[in-house]
Amino acid sequence: MTIECAIYVDKHGEVSRSKVINWHGKPRTTQVIDGKYVLAFDTSFIEIWRCDGEFGEGGVSLVQIIPGRDIRMIGKEEQKADLGLGPGTGYYDRVYVAMGHPERVDRQVVVELVIRRF
Repeated sequence: MTIECAIYVDKHGEVSRSKVINWHGKPRTTQVIDGKYVLAFDTSFIEIWRCDGEFGEGGVSLVQIIPGRDIRMIGKEEQKADLGLGPGTGYYDRVYVAMGHPERVDRQVVVELVIRRF
C-alpha cells in the first residue's frame, strides 16, 4: 500500500486546511515527530516536511530528502516531559530507520533521526 498525499484534518475528521502535501515518492509509511514534522518513508528515500505555519504558503515546506536503499522505519520514541523520568508528552521526538549499506550489499545501517534545536 502506498500513500498518495497528506491533508490536514481536525479532531472530527473534517478537512481543516486547503493545503495538500504531494509526496515526491510513494511512501509506505509516515510518522509525525515533534508535532510539526512529517517523515514519509519510501523504499529509496525519506522525505522530511515541516508543517507548522511558519514556512511557505499554507505552512508546509519540504525540509530534506535523505536517499538510501531498502529504507524502513523500525521504531519510534516518545518525548518525555522531564528527562525521560515522567509521563510521556504524546509526541514522538525520534525515529529509528534501517537501510541498506551504501557500499556493502550484505550489511545494513541503522540511524536515529532526532529533532535538532538551534
